[in-house]
Amino acid sequence: MAAPSEDKVYAKVKKGLEATPFEPSKLTELAGGSVNFTYEATLAKPLDDGAKTVFIKHAEPCMKVRPETTLPPDRGTLIPLPFVPPKYYSFIEYSSTQILEYMPEGTTLKEFIPKYFGHATTPKESDAREIGKTVGSWLKWFRQLTANDAEMHTIAGKNELGRFFRHIMMIPDAAIPKHGNNVSLFVVDWEMSMPAGRWMMESMVEAYGPLTEEFAFRTAIQVGAHLVCVITDLNRVPTDQLEKAAATGKEILVHAWKKDRAWFENSDFACLFRQTK
Repeated sequence: MAAPSEDKVYAKVKKGLEATPFEPSKLTELAGGSVNFTYEATLAKPLDDGAKTVFIKHAEPCMKVRPETTLPPDRGTLIPLPFVPPKYYSFIEYSSTQILEYMPEGTTLKEFIPKYFGHATTPKESDAREIGKTVGSWLKWFRQLTANDAEMHTIAGKNELGRFFRHIMMIPDAAIPKHGNNVSLFVVDWEMSMPAGRWMMESMVEAYGPLTEEFAFRTAIQVGAHLVCVITDLNRVPTDQLEKAAATGKEILVHAWKKDRAWFENSDFACLFRQTK
């Protein structure tokens, strides 16, 4: 499939918003994103709740950066779910466009981590673990929700919530308060070598709860595949880091495929097996 023209996508999104409560006086494309096209829309008329700006997320039948990878264009029909922030205003079906709450004071977890836990800072273990606990608790809740509701299970599968990455979570763009807890994370859609990354992962797994050994190995395979296929494919980090990510991902994949538990128990991923059933 040929890469969609940004101008044509822009025109399609703008036309789809015409004669709706979300018609924009100004529509600005936002940087970033590998799957969908995103925009900031300044509304011609404020919404009933007073909102003057909304976030627009548009889906094409393929990935934005890899058009050869096809995806269902209606994958965003119910993401985010109505009871999960940010506010979900509407979905325009014929143009596969979501209208969501605009969060200018937030940032993605992907951007938050290097900014507040990077090498130029002194990472605080308790803050990292609080973030991990919040993510793990949400995942546990969502797993239970979809497991007990056939319709929700179908919706979750259709909308790719399995790809739970850092860039689909929003967090306030500010340091966590000194005595902070219950960190606010907003799920807007879901390779860290620094210690904070390991702390977050350990707390996330602990909050998620006991895993079967088979599930732990499947999780490890997903991590390895992400490092090898996604991190390297997007080519957004220095070559030496790409090579390290690919090498680490390969080791994880090989040992997970062999079900080599001893290797994992002596690695940074030992937490996957501490609560196995």
